[in-house]
Amino acid sequence: MPLLWSDTTGGAYLARDAQGRLCATRMALSVLAICLSDVLFAMDSVPVVLSLTTSPFLLVASQAVSLLWLRPVYFLLAAIAHHLDSMQQMLAVVLILIAARTFLEAGGVEVPLQLFVGVLAAWRVLAVLFQLLRSRLRRKAAVAAALQAAAQDLEEDPEHELLDAAPVGRQGSRGL
Repeated sequence: MPLLWSDTTGGAYLARDAQGRLCATRMALSVLAICLSDVLFAMDSVPVVLSLTTSPFLLVASQAVSLLWLRPVYFLLAAIAHHLDSMQQMLAVVLILIAARTFLEAGGVEVPLQLFVGVLAAWRVLAVLFQLLRSRLRRKAAVAAALQAAAQDLEEDPEHELLDAAPVGRQGSRGL
């Protein structure tokens, strides 16, 4: 299919050129590139699914769900990444657990699926809770350090303008 590279096509995916041929536009090319990148990134989960099951139906279904949810989950993780300092290490442990199960099953040791999924879920929940607790403790320590620095500044400068301000009485919710 020919490609029509024109500013006049707007947001259309397909348009007709001067000869009347149906052509793909820049928008169609952009959507195709996004879809291909989604498919390539979704292929990362094939080894994970194969470590859980060898059912072709589950493999195809998981890939379909992966394609549908990959982008929203990426943006969700990008939004909360600053709260989870060691997210890469948490995911590394998950990958190590998946590899261990794969090697155990290749060696003939059967690992129950419920136990494996339970261990993965417990690890993720505990790791996220640990990170959120650590983040909270860091915030409290930062507030305490700021208060201590402010108190030290007030001790060093007893003529500070905040001390000379008139006491403020209790006001209503509107401020006056």
